[in-house]
Amino acid sequence: MTRKKKLTFKINQKQGFSPKKQNIRKSRPSPSFNKRRQAFQLKKNVMIATGSALVIGTLLGIVMLKMFATVDESSAYQSTQVRQTAAPQQANHKKQPDKNNKTQSLSDMQAFVIQAGMFSERANAEAMLSQFQAKGTDGVIWQRDDHYYLFIDISSDKTGAKKMVESYKKENLETFVKQWATSEVSHSLTEVEQEWLTSFQTTWSDSVRAYTENKEIDSERWEQLYNKTNETKKMQDLFATTKSHLSDITKQPAVFLLNMWLAYEAFILSFEDDTLS
Repeated sequence: MTRKKKLTFKINQKQGFSPKKQNIRKSRPSPSFNKRRQAFQLKKNVMIATGSALVIGTLLGIVMLKMFATVDESSAYQSTQVRQTAAPQQANHKKQPDKNNKTQSLSDMQAFVIQAGMFSERANAEAMLSQFQAKGTDGVIWQRDDHYYLFIDISSDKTGAKKMVESYKKENLETFVKQWATSEVSHSLTEVEQEWLTSFQTTWSDSVRAYTENKEIDSERWEQLYNKTNETKKMQDLFATTKSHLSDITKQPAVFLLNMWLAYEAFILSFEDDTLS
């Protein structure tokens, strides 16, 4: 039997042989790229933070507005309730106008006064008045607009006033003419009050004219006028403030007329105080 030889081909392989791995070299980013990347990341973080802050702020703002709106509505409601409660009480205490009262107009009162000075303090006006009184001339201190005026005489016209100034000049008393007036006013008056005050103005104007013409003032006419003051309380108040001046009609007619005029102005101003109260 023929013995067949088998040919065996061995492939020589080295132990531990493995395919070679191809090393791929990765490139490193450049420094400028890293800076750009960091800048972008920073901007991104800032934008995220800003957006978050805006959202949170908006939400907080809406919540606060709702809270304040609720408080305001509550306060407004409480204020309304207080006003509604207080209104009837105030109405009860408020002076009710007299149904017989009507808005009446009182004309202005004008004359020419002989002025000896104008002062910002009453003490200075009183000191000047003492100098005139030492020479036998009395006067009236009239306060108006934070000033104190010293008047020593009165005239119905400018010509008569200039003559008075000349006579005082001869006595070494420095004076000058000044036009003076009490403005026209409108107040709520009864017919009785309107009639009395109009009579007062007429009687006073006629008395100033008589005095300027060196005539006697009609004292009986003043007495008749004052006999009517008992008809209303307001007239009684005016009578009480001017009663002491009636004795000056014949003794010091100029002082009497000035004092009556001053009292009239204070009287009509009291109507405004009543209106405000």
